[in-house]
Amino acid sequence: MQPTKRNQRRLHVFAGLLLLLSLAPLHAQPAAPNRVLELDGNGSYVELPPNIFNELTEATVEGWMKWQSLEHWSRFFDFGTNSQAMAVTIFESTAQLDFEIWAPAGSQHKISAPGMVRPGEWRHLAAVSGKGGMKLYVNGALVGENPFAGSFAAISNGARNYLGRNNWKESDPKVADLHGQMDEVRVWRVARTAAQIREDMFKNLTGTEEGLAGLWNFEDGPANDAS
Repeated sequence: MQPTKRNQRRLHVFAGLLLLLSLAPLHAQPAAPNRVLELDGNGSYVELPPNIFNELTEATVEGWMKWQSLEHWSRFFDFGTNSQAMAVTIFESTAQLDFEIWAPAGSQHKISAPGMVRPGEWRHLAAVSGKGGMKLYVNGALVGENPFAGSFAAISNGARNYLGRNNWKESDPKVADLHGQMDEVRVWRVARTAAQIREDMFKNLTGTEEGLAGLWNFEDGPANDAS
């Protein structure tokens, strides 16, 4: 019997401490009938409506991610525009995971977590921002912090909200689109705690949860907001 997507991911996260210590391989594959967003790294991506998060003074962006290959600066998400954005990305073509906020006037605030990505393996990622500072979680475990207290409102630009595409793509063709998969992408209008992130990572949300600003679970085929 093939395990469900939720159970496979639960096994993945049970080894979360091992991830931080040794990044032991945790091979997992989503199984039917659940759907995921699959991007081929060759011009495929999702563009969400512009300016939908601009007023948020705190936020949590989370989801399940699997890079099939480590392509140059390929993103989980990139919301804003080049030099004014919030993004979770790999660093260059490495296994380092970066959470970046670019505020106006070129002010960059960043968390770097080396060795967090392995091609072909699922990770649950959560990027938290707001008055409590920036925090990056992998499989429910905190892997980095930054004291910058801004969020989407500090960026002041929500022109291009991408899943799987880098906002620098038009000006720098060397950056790559995502070659990989993602699922259960959620944006919250609050800075969620570690306990809240872990509690809901395996749940299928209804879209009516308090504090939820957007939900993209890809169960209907198109990337519609299910919130």
